[in-house]
Amino acid sequence: MPGCAKCRFSEAGCAACNPSRFSLRNRCARQRGCETETLSRFRQWLVSAHDRTPGVARDLAWGAQLWFRSSQAAGQASERQKEESKSAESYLDEFAKLPQFRSQQPAGLQKKAQTRKKQSVARQTLGPEQRRQFAAWLVRKGFTEGSARDYAWSCSPGHVTPRRKQLLSTAKQWLEQWPQRQPATQSQSSRGPTGSATQSSSREPSLKEMRNKADELAKQFLAERRPVTEKDMRAVQLLWGYEKNHSRQPVKRGASAGAYFDIFGLTRGRTDGKWRVTLVSKQYSNVTKLVCNWLRDVGQHNFGRQFIFTSFSMNWNWETPFHRDGNEGPSIVRCFTKPDSGGQLRYWPGDVENNPPEAVQSEQHVDLDVASTAYLKDGNRGHSVLPFKGDRRSLVGFTRKGFNNKKVPKSVTKELSGLGFALPDEQAMQFFKSLLFKKPYMPLKKRRVSMV
Repeated sequence: MPGCAKCRFSEAGCAACNPSRFSLRNRCARQRGCETETLSRFRQWLVSAHDRTPGVARDLAWGAQLWFRSSQAAGQASERQKEESKSAESYLDEFAKLPQFRSQQPAGLQKKAQTRKKQSVARQTLGPEQRRQFAAWLVRKGFTEGSARDYAWSCSPGHVTPRRKQLLSTAKQWLEQWPQRQPATQSQSSRGPTGSATQSSSREPSLKEMRNKADELAKQFLAERRPVTEKDMRAVQLLWGYEKNHSRQPVKRGASAGAYFDIFGLTRGRTDGKWRVTLVSKQYSNVTKLVCNWLRDVGQHNFGRQFIFTSFSMNWNWETPFHRDGNEGPSIVRCFTKPDSGGQLRYWPGDVENNPPEAVQSEQHVDLDVASTAYLKDGNRGHSVLPFKGDRRSLVGFTRKGFNNKKVPKSVTKELSGLGFALPDEQAMQFFKSLLFKKPYMPLKKRRVSMV
């Protein structure tokens, strides 16, 4: 039995007399079942405590996944992930000693590992619609979309597997806080006199419900076959439910980890390097087509030719620090809601990409009021969003770095064209880059008559 002068009454011992229990792999093993949340906090800690970029933090967290697996499973990983795992070891060892590492440990996991006894988990089953609402609520609470779906799945009827038991330990805690919790077996008691289920008027709409409403409104605008106005764009953005992404960090004080934004159009896999169309673009195609029509129209009205772009992002209340986008350059930015104060886009027109940010920020800059009009700018020159109060919803259209019609599969370009994206060729890209070479930024006129 372990024990020393420091821990003579401890059953498991301390790090001095029982070091194997406190090895990094054993500490990570006790976190299995909630590694998604642990690695999410690990990424945030790398950015805040070690000044790592979000991209580097993602790679280190990806490699750190191997420490939460068994030795046999970790040995089957790719060579690149093993290298990232070695790089992350020192950071993870430091992080494992902090309270954030074990704050979300599912109740009962450590005791189960010690006793090795099967324990039945009392669970509350939810119907399909309730699971979707529960997952959407978990996303708004800060969970990733994947982990939220896993926890909602653990509440579905069916055989209780070991994996489901692990998830249920955490899901039960959040179910107790969920304002709309209602067992599927009690659905009859919530039916009104007409036999239809009644819903509380105070119920928050789910992420899917908000997006479906925005997509339906966009469909109505497109069916009218009239010019797409900025008023239409604002109405759709106000209805849209924004996805919380932990890959980018907010700057506002008191803001929770992650930023609210969605990328539509072309993207490239971080691990496999394959070009593909984002899922949200295809799921809500009417919103995608409406925004694409507006971006093409703005270019046609101001330059006599369509603005070219492979992707666009919709952002909500995101106060970004100084950064460069790293795309092809020409981009159109517009904020469709005006904050109560602040929120201008600070832009350094004389920035050169290889200059350090500290040197650039001391140079002359301009503050673009993107809430009043759209701007054509070079996304590879330094820019940031000034502090603001109120609601700020912005749109940025751009071309992915390295896009080439010969490299991107024809099936992907065909899908993008069908959704309304104006894909660039070498001549069109050179035209817009030459405009920005002459003038680093240009305010764009609003089009009163446009073709849809």
